[in-house]
Amino acid sequence: MISSLSEKKEDAAEAASMIDEANAKAGEIDSLKEEAQALDDKIKEKKTKIADLDKDIKSKKGEIKKLDAAPVTLPSGTFIVGKEVKALRYSASAAGQSGNFVVYSSFGDLKVNQILESDYGVSEHIFFADEGDIIESTMPTILTPVE
Repeated sequence: MISSLSEKKEDAAEAASMIDEANAKAGEIDSLKEEAQALDDKIKEKKTKIADLDKDIKSKKGEIKKLDAAPVTLPSGTFIVGKEVKALRYSASAAGQSGNFVVYSSFGDLKVNQILESDYGVSEHIFFADEGDIIESTMPTILTPVE
């Protein structure tokens, strides 16, 4: 009977130890759940911020404003910024047919090389025309000043 009693005490001590261990694990689980919830909240916050920034980007893309200056229509040819064309920021688009639109810096470096108005090109290209730049166009081009 004494051995049975001591076995029962050992079993009870082992069970108590297992309960303590289970309680500790439950506490760890609760702590991890709280941490996961906090991370989920941060993710939701960041996703909301990203969505807001995406909206801002979309609205800014539509905000390229036309300046009060009148558009300049150039025939095909070569032009020097500062002589035939003012040094501004422009939106270049083809006036009818498609063709190549190229801008070189005053040092001869290539700044723009676009095909305007074709299946392989773009409908417009926005660029900065700096003093001394050389504009070459194989088609009539409309340069619309923009901000």
